[in-house]
Amino acid sequence: MKKLEHNFKVAVVLTMLCLSAHGQNWNLATAPASVWISMAGSQNGSNLLAATYSDPSFSSPGVIYASTNSGQTWQPTSAPSNFWFSVAASSDGQRLVAGAYSDPTFAAGQIFISTNGGQSWAASSAPAKNWQAVVSSANGVILAGATANDGIYISSNSGVDWVQSDAPADNWQALAVSANGSKMYATTPSGFYISTNSGLTWNLSSTAPAKCYSVACSLDGNQVFAGIVGAHFGDTDVGIYTSTNSGATWSQTTAPTDIFQNYQCLAIGTNGTVLAGAYSSDNLGQVYLSTDDGSTWKPQNAPTNSWGCVYCSADGSILIAGEFNGSIYSAVNSPPTPRPILTIKLIANQILLSWPVAPAGFQLQTTSVLNPPINWTNVSSGITQSGTNYYFTNNLTPPSAYFQLVKP
Repeated sequence: MKKLEHNFKVAVVLTMLCLSAHGQNWNLATAPASVWISMAGSQNGSNLLAATYSDPSFSSPGVIYASTNSGQTWQPTSAPSNFWFSVAASSDGQRLVAGAYSDPTFAAGQIFISTNGGQSWAASSAPAKNWQAVVSSANGVILAGATANDGIYISSNSGVDWVQSDAPADNWQALAVSANGSKMYATTPSGFYISTNSGLTWNLSSTAPAKCYSVACSLDGNQVFAGIVGAHFGDTDVGIYTSTNSGATWSQTTAPTDIFQNYQCLAIGTNGTVLAGAYSSDNLGQVYLSTDDGSTWKPQNAPTNSWGCVYCSADGSILIAGEFNGSIYSAVNSPPTPRPILTIKLIANQILLSWPVAPAGFQLQTTSVLNPPINWTNVSSGITQSGTNYYFTNNLTPPSAYFQLVKP
């Protein structure tokens, strides 16, 4: 939203997209039955990584698998068997990081690093902890690892060295990071934390919903989604919340809120695509997809089960989901139509609105108030086209006017 602050007519610009929900066909991938716990990959979705915590009986440590064909087939990597809990990848899928949970009868929890897409792995210098979440910046230089009942550790040199941040000892659940590594988000059952200096210092949010579990953010870190698993912790608070201002304020989305939909995993694309997987002890969790920044959600035709991890390519075309104790499924999604940007320019005593001709089918609407019920009306005259843009001019005289683009 953009707003011109004047004492006369004010134009507020919104771009809205009304889309029908998509129901993709989800296909069973050639991956073994296991406890799939975390997924990551390149932004284009070609190179993927998926970690298992253990075998289906929870008796043997897990394996890290890789796919080079967008999740159709999977092969084990050379990473050692361990009780893996989280994986992360650089934007090209070559620099990888994996965190394992400690098991007293097997091995201490460690963080492993790969610089060649998983062909080889080496233990990092991170201390032995119960690593529940790891994240990576787009270039693989800034890394973070969150622990169970301990703190959050940061590396600024691709995992060579690690320092403990000022995050308190807590049962950390999930991490998210912006592409440049500057903004980070962390969840615990007791609160939602935000860092704006690459994870060195953290602040407890006073506005985020309670008992967040999963978290995902946009490449710039401004848009954040948080999934609640309240029923998993013994109460009925569930749902998915979103923030468009780096966690300053939050609103609940329309994602289903029944007690079986505990949103344990989230993934986000760059064009409004958000993928969510729900855990359910009764195997009644579902996979949900939103193609409009979380405004609407559609259950997918993936099996009803308990979902442990999801992945979404940057353009939203490749969707992957792993069952907490089962298989991996993939789908090809038709990305939503790109949304045109409606811009304002002040010229003398007029406001000039402009937006691109392509994609077609968008309608300029206006209203004089933003208090519900809002009565938007189509602008039917005064719109001109020049080159690849449409233009509309509005005088700076009272009363205030608000504008938006919608696609019916």
